[in-house]
Amino acid sequence: IDLVLLKVEPPFENVKDLEFNKNPKVGDFLVSMASPFGLEQSLLYGNISAIDTKGKDTAFPFYAFIQVQNLAYPGVSGAGVYDWNGRIIGINRSAHGFSAGTGIGFVIPWVLIEQFLELYKQKK
Repeated sequence: IDLVLLKVEPPFENVKDLEFNKNPKVGDFLVSMASPFGLEQSLLYGNISAIDTKGKDTAFPFYAFIQVQNLAYPGVSGAGVYDWNGRIIGINRSAHGFSAGTGIGFVIPWVLIEQFLELYKQKK
């Protein structure tokens, strides 16, 4: 589902556990820190436009991504997307269609990321 798992070595200081929002709603406000068009450390904010977009992403038509507005530009794929309370809802996947830069895009929801991680655990 367009994810890769990287192994990093500890120690990490001052890292707190992530909190997750597994039930985001249409209209929820979101934030992300990414590098749109190579502009490093840009704070982006937007909102959820749709929750169940199964069939809209032609590369992965069987997955229901979260459709977002104002968070999807070239250079933001892989960035975490958070609600206003700092809980992660997913990871930026792509801008929609052939008009990159419109800000309309898809986020891989946390529930799919959990499934991905579970498959990894089973293969170990």
